[in-house]
Amino acid sequence: MPKTPEPKEILEKTLKTKDVYFYIDEDIKVKSREIFKNKLKEVRYPFSVKRGGEQKYRFIKKIIIENVSTKDLKGLLNNYKSGYGFTSNMIPLIEFIENNFPKIREILISGNGRTELYKKRFIINKKNYNDLFSRIRPIKDSQRKRIRSLVINFFSDNTKIKAKRYRDIYSKGALAAYIKEINEIGAELSKEDAAEVIGLASEKIGGGEIRREIVLKTKREIDEVYIDLVLEQYDSYLKQKNETKKLENKWQDFFKEHSWIFSLLFAHSMVLFQDQAYVGGQRIDRKGGRYADFIYKNNLNDNVAIIEIKTHLTPLLNKRLYRRASGIYSVSQRLSGGLIQVMDQKDVLLKEWRNVTKENFVPFEPKCLVIAGMLKTLTKDEQMKSFDLFRNNLRNVEIVTFDELRDKTQIILNLLKKKKNKE
Repeated sequence: MPKTPEPKEILEKTLKTKDVYFYIDEDIKVKSREIFKNKLKEVRYPFSVKRGGEQKYRFIKKIIIENVSTKDLKGLLNNYKSGYGFTSNMIPLIEFIENNFPKIREILISGNGRTELYKKRFIINKKNYNDLFSRIRPIKDSQRKRIRSLVINFFSDNTKIKAKRYRDIYSKGALAAYIKEINEIGAELSKEDAAEVIGLASEKIGGGEIRREIVLKTKREIDEVYIDLVLEQYDSYLKQKNETKKLENKWQDFFKEHSWIFSLLFAHSMVLFQDQAYVGGQRIDRKGGRYADFIYKNNLNDNVAIIEIKTHLTPLLNKRLYRRASGIYSVSQRLSGGLIQVMDQKDVLLKEWRNVTKENFVPFEPKCLVIAGMLKTLTKDEQMKSFDLFRNNLRNVEIVTFDELRDKTQIILNLLKKKKNKE
């Protein structure tokens, strides 16, 4: 009796631009794929061995892989004995295309193109393709485990046939896929859900380098979202056009909640010590006390800095020229008042600090900052020159505008995003 030939894939044709392969066995001979010579491209013709070499899918005849290695793609059947095509995890992709776009005959997986429909071709780029696989696979794995568990438990509970219960129904990546799905539909977690997620992460994340890597990556992403939200609130306050007492209080509450922002203004480590801090000056009638908006402390040497908050609408300069011939502008009354105010707070603190601080810090020549105005309001060169001449020659008092402070915060956000993009 003659031996049945083993199924195999043969090189049928060698052309100038490509090699053409066929699958053959005792009953079948069908074109299986083409591999191009001068570019990274492969064309596959999915077929069914069980159905005598017929087209594997209803409408899809070709799978084209271009400008990307098959080793970098997940969910592909790479064995000619299986007839090529996709693994079971990626069948939902085929179903999506054939149910919604029955005229499509080809799928092109592109290394550098964009995902789109083009005539009778469905084009999906490498990133979208692998992202889709990473979301489908854990869900499919979880479903299989749940079904396996259901069958075992069904017979154990309803018949005399007993089997060891299958308890491991979690598939790695299933939770991440579900969270991405929730995020994409715009759903918000309840407080209970958020608490459970944080608690689960704290208990279940692995140790060592894996834990460190996950925690650092997660922290960067949380920091990025947080700073984005802070800047969004910051910008909403900058849109206010009318100067009011409430506006100054808004800014004080904002900086109290996000006190880390002022840390960007110091060359050394400084942390918020107290807001609305009493620095001295109270008379026997309990009047005349001085209060600083914020006091920041250097924990290494116990020195402090005093910060006075105005608003973004505080004018930096007077509108009219002080000396028309030389193009000089004088500092506005409100800004100069803020400067004298913070210098007075410093003077009182240096004289009375032992009585008011309980030796929580030792102020030696504290740095003073006034946060006021917007640099972009200085639209003329003469205005910018006048302002820079003034503030650059101040001693131990620094003026920082609200838009400058925002730019410093934006730099931190950009660094986080740059770090994320490199990973």
